[in-house]
Amino acid sequence: MYFYKISEGCYDQYESITLMHEKEYPNIKFAIMYNTVIGKKDSLDLDEIAKQMVDRYGFKIVKPKIEINTDYGWCKKVNLEKFDNDSEYHIVNWKD
Repeated sequence: MYFYKISEGCYDQYESITLMHEKEYPNIKFAIMYNTVIGKKDSLDLDEIAKQMVDRYGFKIVKPKIEINTDYGWCKKVNLEKFDNDSEYHIVNWKD
């Protein structure tokens, strides 16, 4: 399996979607598929791009089980006393 990531924004507005495919595409081929999905429009919503990549080219959207994110600086241990076991996303605060 091969993984391809599309994203938009930065900092707290950053969003990404990971796509998976059985086939390994050269980077230029993936970029061509991406551009084809956008077509003659100036831009397209990230979710719509991912949906079209699935429908047109057979990609699958990968949903991670969990993401642990350190806000800034070095990665640190997760404070398990504040850990929400039901959450898919956990931020490690530098103050913890």
